[in-house]
Amino acid sequence: MKRVLALTLTWLIGTLPATAAVTDQEFTELRAALLALTQRVHALESGNTALRTGSEHVARGKPSSSWADSIKLKGDLRYRYESIHVENRDARDRNRIRARIKVVAKLPRGVEVGFGLASGGDDDPVSTNQTLGGGGSGKNVRLDLAYFNWTASPNINVVAGKFRNIWYRAANNELIWDSDYNPEGFAMTFKNGSFFAQGGLNWLESDTNKSNTRFAYGLQGGFSSNIADNLLTMGIGYYDLDVKGREVFFGDNDDFFGNSFACADPVNLIGCTYLNSFREAQLFAQLETQLGELPLIVFGDYVRNTAADRFDTGWAAGFKLGKAAVRGDWEFAYTFMDREADSVFGLTTASDPAGGGADNDGHILQGAVAISKNWKVGFTYYQLKRNEDLGVEEDYKRLQVDTQLKF
Repeated sequence: MKRVLALTLTWLIGTLPATAAVTDQEFTELRAALLALTQRVHALESGNTALRTGSEHVARGKPSSSWADSIKLKGDLRYRYESIHVENRDARDRNRIRARIKVVAKLPRGVEVGFGLASGGDDDPVSTNQTLGGGGSGKNVRLDLAYFNWTASPNINVVAGKFRNIWYRAANNELIWDSDYNPEGFAMTFKNGSFFAQGGLNWLESDTNKSNTRFAYGLQGGFSSNIADNLLTMGIGYYDLDVKGREVFFGDNDDFFGNSFACADPVNLIGCTYLNSFREAQLFAQLETQLGELPLIVFGDYVRNTAADRFDTGWAAGFKLGKAAVRGDWEFAYTFMDREADSVFGLTTASDPAGGGADNDGHILQGAVAISKNWKVGFTYYQLKRNEDLGVEEDYKRLQVDTQLKF
């Protein structure tokens, strides 16, 4: 348009006779006309720029005020084959899937709202696996997450509802907390430089119409420090689950997941309750370093239930070498875990080693290879002994082969 205007001016000037005399009035009228034409050109150019910008956003699938800017969708799918061998029992083989999807919305004033669904045939608080079968019948989906997370300050977050576990787990080990356990209630996290702390008030049962209503709480704190090219994280934790004399919160009347219990009617398993509460004192440490060009994590985790008189200690230690993050990368991990019968609350600890719960110890081997950034194939092998404290000791072996994809 500017080029058209320039050519127009040139033509106008050229059409004037060289000897023509232009009056002041004619000059004023000409100047006004040219000014109006210039303003019109600018308006047209601005409109054209806006239209071009809008077209580019639409072409990329990103409107300038799209809901996609504030809402994110993520999830994962895992297919698993596993074989379980328990001493003096028939071997068990099965195929299972785990599917999870989560929607997160970013709201004003530092508020995040999350909602998640997951597979799972029952209400197990530490597993969303679904065993395949039933002639191809439909499978259940359940509420896995429903929370809000408020960033109260750059260092403090407050979360409430049903949310991902806030507790730090050295090398993601499951001595005290299963990785799939999503607590319900309230929590607050704090982080300032190298220091971190978190606290939680979580419901085991909130309905006063039920006889086992109970609230649990926990506190955890620690620090991370760089030592040369290594990162050391250390901390302590304390978790109070006052369940002595209470019935089970999930499962059958005698499902205490390896913890000590007693029944008013032992024959018919009526009136069964926990013999101990769980006041778990924890120490943990994790070192992140390098072995050659591979990342290496070494960790230790220790817990003691101060509310129990015996079978009160648990610990885990091990390492993880490599990281299956991009195509061709691999990782391998080893853990030795020992959970005495009343060292940890059996309902919330790891559900796979020895069939879940406390009163077991042994070896855990894991490995994986990345097919791509979002896809990896791996295995886990458990070789443990269970029922050492409260029952008849059994050898327990379990092999899991997984393929997992994330988006």
